[in-house]
Amino acid sequence: MEYQERTIQRVFSIRFASGDHIIENLEKLIKEKNIRAGTVILLGAFSKGNLVLGFRRFSRAPKDLNRTSFNDTQEVVGVGNISWMNDKPKVHLQAGVGKEREVFIAHIEEADVIGAEAVILEFSGPEFTGSVLV
Repeated sequence: MEYQERTIQRVFSIRFASGDHIIENLEKLIKEKNIRAGTVILLGAFSKGNLVLGFRRFSRAPKDLNRTSFNDTQEVVGVGNISWMNDKPKVHLQAGVGKEREVFIAHIEEADVIGAEAVILEFSGPEFTGSVLV
């Protein structure tokens, strides 16, 4: 286990426009504002997206991921972390994505926004490098 004691520095409140790509826009803002470490809290709705549901059952291949996508309106609530890889920001966003009574808990590879808001809490100290899935 690795841990660091940190304090909250800046807080960013974000409202996304319909059609925005959630991960692309978050990473663009993180790079622009040079947010080296932090967490993302998200709620809203997506019109389409690509999800990673976890690792394929019984697979022996490393990082053999079970993926799915959707092309209809889905509600979302999520939380993620900010890390840096190869001098680029990376958002690892886990979310509950669902419609009616079908809900997926997944890693968001990318998704198009219908309407969404997020908060980024920037932490003091150096960034974590790498990420669990990406």
